[in-house]
Amino acid sequence: MFLALWQLRLFHWIFSLESYQLPVPSAIAASIQENANMLFRYAVYSGAEMLGGFLLGSLLGALAAAGASFFPTSGRAAVTVLSALNAVPIVALAPIMNNWFGDGIWSRIAVVTVITMAAMAVSLFKGLTSIQPQYSDLLSGLAASRMQFFGS
Repeated sequence: MFLALWQLRLFHWIFSLESYQLPVPSAIAASIQENANMLFRYAVYSGAEMLGGFLLGSLLGALAAAGASFFPTSGRAAVTVLSALNAVPIVALAPIMNNWFGDGIWSRIAVVTVITMAAMAVSLFKGLTSIQPQYSDLLSGLAASRMQFFGS
């Protein structure tokens, strides 16, 4: 019903809008169909940036969390610093990455990497360091090494 009212230009009449301000759904669908090849290329490009950033950020975040879990006291401080990266707005982060990596795909991958790495490190560190006390006592009683403790 919403789309039908929109197509009939009811919203144009209510809000005094022109067609260039709010195109009707049929015009939007026609434009998508005309530009399908270009939209597909841009979607693939954006998907590559997203996937590359998520994979690299997940790997770096997992490595940071694993390293921090071996040294819980200093690791907690390091993870806190990493979590502060989540507070940095993308609008502030993007120009820095453009300066470092240029105005190509790598700067956008770097932005996604930083955001993903911070979230992954915080979540994984919390999971790795929140072992239930009875399991910790059991592994200590069995003289488990740090690596065996980490693998549990």
